[in-house]
Amino acid sequence: MILPPQMPRFGRVPAISGSPSHQSATKIVGFLVLASSCAILSRAQQPTAEARQPLTEKPGFRGDLARTGVFAGKGVPKLTGPLWTVKTGGPVQSSPVISDGAVYVGSDDAFLYKLDLKTGQIVWKFRTDGKITSPPVLAGTSVYAATESGTVYAIDCASGKDDKKYATNSAFAGAAPAIIQGLLITPWWNTKLAALDMTTGDEKWSLAAQGDMLGTFASAGGIVYFGNSQPAVYAVDAVTGEEKWTFKPGGPAHMTPALTADTVFAGSGDMFVYALDLSTGKEKWKFKTGGPVWSSPAVWQGFVFAGSGDGALYALDAATGTLKWKLTTEAVIRSSPGVADGLVYVGGNDGNVYALDAKTGKLAWTFKTGGAVGSSPAIADGILCVGSEDGTVYALH
Repeated sequence: MILPPQMPRFGRVPAISGSPSHQSATKIVGFLVLASSCAILSRAQQPTAEARQPLTEKPGFRGDLARTGVFAGKGVPKLTGPLWTVKTGGPVQSSPVISDGAVYVGSDDAFLYKLDLKTGQIVWKFRTDGKITSPPVLAGTSVYAATESGTVYAIDCASGKDDKKYATNSAFAGAAPAIIQGLLITPWWNTKLAALDMTTGDEKWSLAAQGDMLGTFASAGGIVYFGNSQPAVYAVDAVTGEEKWTFKPGGPAHMTPALTADTVFAGSGDMFVYALDLSTGKEKWKFKTGGPVWSSPAVWQGFVFAGSGDGALYALDAATGTLKWKLTTEAVIRSSPGVADGLVYVGGNDGNVYALDAKTGKLAWTFKTGGAVGSSPAIADGILCVGSEDGTVYALH
């Protein structure tokens, strides 16, 4: 809570003796001082413009709210090695989020960690009621952590203290809620999508959307886009809950869509990567890989990148869906690719983190962790952060 600033200290108005005109002047001065004090107090008690705005999440997971997977700034063109590592008490399937020089990441040990980006120092860690396999969400001065036990915690970014929590019946296994216009939008296990008022906790709207959700939401123009196991990819008005369109692929859509100005890119368990019209949901093209596509697509400068259960990372033409290049690894790719500084980065179940030239597919470097890497990389200031199922958060530079 922001308290009003301390009131200015005004000196006492000296007593003025003499003529009635002097006494009148004294009353005028006193009145002006009181009026000034009241005006200052009134202004201080007014909420700031930011505080008056309904809460909406900040860019974090996948680089932006459109979940393009593109990170601004310097990447890691040449690998020196780990800048630091932090060992947690369980596998790290959660994808890190970087903001204001800090790394936020969850672990299967039920803790949410805030780490210093440059040093890896644990600034604080907050214990929740279950595994955290979903990416954290940043909004206002809080970071939100969703657990597999169905609780969403609002944690103060500065202090690491519990601000508020919301109980749902959704096991957040990779999925994370969306925060838009003061609403917490969340799946309810196998039944519906619901929006909760973040102040009262009351349900504002719900939409029948049967099936579990393992990805999270992309948003643009007040619309949220998501996939589930129904199988379906949805576009829903975030404020009213009105369903704009639904696309039904041939298998579960367990990923986070990526958006451009006119296209939604999505993967499915039917082994296809799809390009859909943003406004109508109509299919523009589809490309068949050799396995289920649980990896969330990244889109950058006319390229779409997606990992597949066949162990390959595919680079496709965003306009036509034709294959540009392909990296073949020895295991499933569940990690979602990220792009920074002309390179695309992705983790694999073989324990490696790969960096490739985004346009040519030429391998720039690899780094071996001690476990499968389903976590998606986050990149800032020449540092790549990613989790591994060996229980470690890695910062590579």
